[in-house]
Amino acid sequence: MKSAILKIEPREEKGGGRAKSLRQSGYIPSVLYGKDIKPVSVKIKISDFRDSLKKNGRNAVYNVSLGSGKEYSVVVHDVQYDPIKNDIMHIDFQQVSLTETRKAEVPIRIIGRERIESDGNMINLIIDIVEVECLPQDTPEAFDVDVNGMKDGDTVLAGQINIPANVTLLTDPDEAVVKISEPRATVEPEDGEDADADSFADDAANTENV
Repeated sequence: MKSAILKIEPREEKGGGRAKSLRQSGYIPSVLYGKDIKPVSVKIKISDFRDSLKKNGRNAVYNVSLGSGKEYSVVVHDVQYDPIKNDIMHIDFQQVSLTETRKAEVPIRIIGRERIESDGNMINLIIDIVEVECLPQDTPEAFDVDVNGMKDGDTVLAGQINIPANVTLLTDPDEAVVKISEPRATVEPEDGEDADADSFADDAANTENV
Protein backbone atom coordinates (compact mmCIF):
# COMPACT_ATOMS: atom_id res chain seq x y z
CA MET A 1 0.00 0.00 0.00
CA LYS A 2 1.45 3.35 -1.05
CA SER A 3 1.34 6.32 1.27
CA ALA A 4 -1.21 8.99 0.46
CA ILE A 5 -0.80 12.69 1.06
CA LEU A 6 -3.05 14.31 3.64
CA LYS A 7 -3.11 18.04 4.26
CA ILE A 8 -3.37 19.01 7.91
CA GLU A 9 -2.75 22.40 9.48
CA PRO A 10 -1.57 23.59 12.91
CA ARG A 11 -4.50 24.51 15.14
CA GLU A 12 -4.59 27.49 17.46
CA GLU A 13 -8.28 27.13 18.29
CA LYS A 14 -8.67 25.10 21.49
CA GLY A 15 -11.45 24.52 23.97
CA GLY A 16 -15.08 23.44 23.54
CA GLY A 17 -16.43 26.71 22.16
CA ARG A 18 -13.60 27.21 19.68
CA ALA A 19 -13.76 23.58 18.58
CA LYS A 20 -17.45 24.00 17.79
CA SER A 21 -16.72 27.13 15.79
CA LEU A 22 -13.97 25.27 13.95
CA ARG A 23 -16.39 22.51 12.92
CA GLN A 24 -18.90 25.07 11.72
CA SER A 25 -16.21 26.50 9.46
CA GLY A 26 -15.65 23.11 7.81
CA TYR A 27 -12.70 21.74 9.83
CA ILE A 28 -12.28 18.83 12.23
CA PRO A 29 -10.27 19.39 15.44
CA SER A 30 -7.49 16.79 15.57
CA VAL A 31 -4.28 15.82 17.31
CA LEU A 32 -1.03 14.40 15.94
CA TYR A 33 1.30 12.40 18.18
CA GLY A 34 3.87 9.62 18.06
CA LYS A 35 7.21 8.38 19.27
CA ASP A 36 9.08 11.21 17.53
CA ILE A 37 6.39 13.89 17.90
CA LYS A 38 5.09 15.65 20.96
CA PRO A 39 1.28 15.93 20.78
CA VAL A 40 0.37 18.73 18.40
CA SER A 41 -3.10 20.25 17.95
CA VAL A 42 -4.00 20.21 14.26
CA LYS A 43 -7.04 20.55 12.03
CA ILE A 44 -8.17 19.08 8.72
CA LYS A 45 -10.93 20.01 6.30
CA ILE A 46 -13.95 17.74 6.68
CA SER A 47 -14.26 17.32 2.91
CA ASP A 48 -10.58 16.38 2.55
CA PHE A 49 -10.80 13.74 5.26
CA ARG A 50 -14.00 12.18 3.94
CA ASP A 51 -12.64 12.09 0.38
CA SER A 52 -9.42 10.48 1.60
CA LEU A 53 -11.26 7.81 3.59
CA LYS A 54 -13.40 6.99 0.56
CA LYS A 55 -10.37 6.76 -1.73
CA ASN A 56 -7.76 5.15 0.52
CA GLY A 57 -9.66 3.43 3.34
CA ARG A 58 -9.35 3.69 7.10
CA ASN A 59 -6.05 1.76 7.32
CA ALA A 60 -4.05 3.84 4.84
CA VAL A 61 -0.68 5.37 5.71
CA TYR A 62 -0.55 9.13 5.10
CA ASN A 63 2.32 11.54 4.59
CA VAL A 64 1.72 14.79 6.46
CA SER A 65 3.73 17.94 6.98
CA LEU A 66 3.17 20.74 9.45
CA GLY A 67 4.90 23.38 7.39
CA SER A 68 8.35 22.72 8.80
CA GLY A 69 9.32 20.80 5.70
CA LYS A 70 9.64 17.54 7.62
CA GLU A 71 7.18 14.82 6.63
CA TYR A 72 5.71 12.19 8.93
CA SER A 73 4.07 8.85 8.19
CA VAL A 74 0.82 8.66 10.14
CA VAL A 75 -2.29 6.53 10.41
CA VAL A 76 -5.80 7.34 11.62
CA HIS A 77 -5.71 5.95 15.14
CA ASP A 78 -9.15 7.03 16.31
CA VAL A 79 -12.20 8.91 15.04
CA GLN A 80 -14.79 10.26 17.48
CA TYR A 81 -18.37 10.70 16.27
CA ASP A 82 -21.35 12.58 17.62
CA PRO A 83 -23.61 9.85 19.07
CA ILE A 84 -26.77 11.47 17.68
CA LYS A 85 -25.83 13.22 14.43
CA ASN A 86 -22.91 10.88 13.61
CA ASP A 87 -20.80 13.92 12.66
CA ILE A 88 -17.03 13.58 13.04
CA MET A 89 -16.03 15.39 16.22
CA HIS A 90 -12.30 14.67 16.57
CA ILE A 91 -9.50 12.66 14.95
CA ASP A 92 -6.32 11.17 16.41
CA PHE A 93 -3.41 10.84 13.95
CA GLN A 94 -0.56 8.64 15.11
CA GLN A 95 2.95 8.67 13.69
CA VAL A 96 4.19 5.20 12.71
CA SER A 97 7.45 3.64 11.59
CA LEU A 98 7.35 1.93 8.20
CA THR A 99 9.90 -0.61 9.43
CA GLU A 100 8.08 -1.68 12.62
CA THR A 101 5.02 -3.90 12.75
CA ARG A 102 1.88 -2.74 14.54
CA LYS A 103 -1.48 -4.17 15.49
CA ALA A 104 -4.48 -3.08 13.46
CA GLU A 105 -8.16 -3.89 13.04
CA VAL A 106 -9.32 -4.83 9.55
CA PRO A 107 -13.04 -4.77 8.67
CA ILE A 108 -14.87 -7.71 7.08
CA ARG A 109 -16.49 -7.09 3.69
CA ILE A 110 -19.20 -9.50 2.55
CA ILE A 111 -19.23 -10.57 -1.12
CA GLY A 112 -22.29 -12.29 -2.57
CA ARG A 113 -24.87 -10.96 -0.13
CA GLU A 114 -27.57 -10.62 -2.81
CA ARG A 115 -27.40 -14.31 -3.78
CA ILE A 116 -27.80 -15.52 -0.20
CA GLU A 117 -30.70 -13.20 0.52
CA SER A 118 -32.42 -14.05 -2.78
CA ASP A 119 -32.38 -17.71 -1.65
CA GLY A 120 -34.25 -16.68 1.48
CA ASN A 121 -31.33 -17.15 3.86
CA MET A 122 -29.76 -14.75 6.35
CA ILE A 123 -26.14 -13.65 6.72
CA ASN A 124 -25.10 -13.41 10.35
CA LEU A 125 -21.96 -11.29 10.68
CA ILE A 126 -20.70 -12.49 14.03
CA ILE A 127 -17.61 -10.28 14.15
CA ASP A 128 -17.15 -7.35 11.77
CA ILE A 129 -13.39 -6.88 12.27
CA VAL A 130 -10.35 -9.10 12.77
CA GLU A 131 -7.09 -8.09 14.44
CA VAL A 132 -3.80 -8.45 12.58
CA GLU A 133 -0.15 -7.47 12.94
CA CYS A 134 1.96 -6.21 10.05
CA LEU A 135 3.90 -3.22 8.76
CA PRO A 136 1.66 -0.14 8.56
CA GLN A 137 1.88 0.05 4.76
CA ASP A 138 0.87 -3.63 4.47
CA THR A 139 -2.37 -3.25 6.43
CA PRO A 140 -5.29 -4.41 4.25
CA GLU A 141 -8.18 -2.05 3.68
CA ALA A 142 -10.62 -4.92 4.29
CA PHE A 143 -10.89 -8.70 4.12
CA ASP A 144 -13.40 -10.03 1.58
CA VAL A 145 -15.52 -13.00 2.65
CA ASP A 146 -17.27 -14.59 -0.36
CA VAL A 147 -20.53 -16.24 0.72
CA ASN A 148 -21.58 -17.31 -2.78
CA GLY A 149 -22.61 -20.95 -2.76
CA MET A 150 -22.98 -21.12 1.02
CA LYS A 151 -26.15 -22.59 2.52
CA ASP A 152 -27.95 -22.85 5.82
CA GLY A 153 -25.54 -23.83 8.60
CA ASP A 154 -22.34 -22.96 6.72
CA THR A 155 -19.78 -20.93 8.67
CA VAL A 156 -16.60 -19.03 7.80
CA LEU A 157 -13.92 -19.01 10.50
CA ALA A 158 -11.28 -16.32 10.94
CA GLY A 159 -8.59 -18.81 9.95
CA GLN A 160 -10.35 -19.41 6.62
CA ILE A 161 -10.02 -15.80 5.49
CA ASN A 162 -7.54 -15.21 2.67
CA ILE A 163 -4.79 -13.29 4.48
CA PRO A 164 -1.56 -12.15 2.76
CA ALA A 165 1.67 -13.85 3.80
CA ASN A 166 3.09 -10.59 5.18
CA VAL A 167 0.13 -10.18 7.56
CA THR A 168 -0.24 -12.14 10.81
CA LEU A 169 -3.72 -12.97 12.08
CA LEU A 170 -4.13 -12.26 15.81
CA THR A 171 -7.82 -13.12 16.09
CA ASP A 172 -8.44 -16.73 17.14
CA PRO A 173 -8.48 -18.68 13.84
CA ASP A 174 -11.33 -20.84 15.17
CA GLU A 175 -13.55 -17.84 15.87
CA ALA A 176 -16.64 -17.69 13.66
CA VAL A 177 -16.87 -14.64 11.41
CA VAL A 178 -19.93 -15.32 9.25
CA LYS A 179 -22.72 -17.89 9.52
CA ILE A 180 -25.58 -18.56 7.12
CA SER A 181 -28.98 -19.44 8.54
CA GLU A 182 -32.61 -19.69 7.51
CA PRO A 183 -35.00 -17.05 8.85
CA ARG A 184 -36.87 -18.10 11.96
CA ALA A 185 -40.33 -19.32 11.07
CA THR A 186 -43.27 -17.42 12.57
CA VAL A 187 -45.56 -19.82 14.43
CA GLU A 188 -49.20 -19.09 13.67
CA PRO A 189 -51.80 -20.17 16.27
CA GLU A 190 -54.01 -23.05 15.14
CA ASP A 191 -57.76 -22.56 14.81
CA GLY A 192 -59.38 -22.54 18.20
CA GLU A 193 -56.24 -21.68 20.18
CA ASP A 194 -57.24 -18.01 20.56
CA ALA A 195 -60.70 -19.02 21.71
CA ASP A 196 -59.26 -21.50 24.22
CA ALA A 197 -56.93 -18.80 25.57
CA ASP A 198 -59.82 -16.36 25.98
CA SER A 199 -61.88 -19.04 27.74
CA PHE A 200 -58.98 -19.79 30.11
CA ALA A 201 -58.61 -16.09 30.93
CA ASP A 202 -62.35 -15.79 31.64
CA ASP A 203 -62.26 -18.85 33.92
CA ALA A 204 -59.32 -17.42 35.83
CA ALA A 205 -61.08 -14.10 36.28
CA ASN A 206 -64.26 -15.79 37.54
CA THR A 207 -62.26 -17.87 40.01
CA GLU A 208 -60.63 -14.74 41.47
CA ASN A 209 -64.08 -13.16 41.96
CA VAL A 210 -65.43 -16.14 43.93
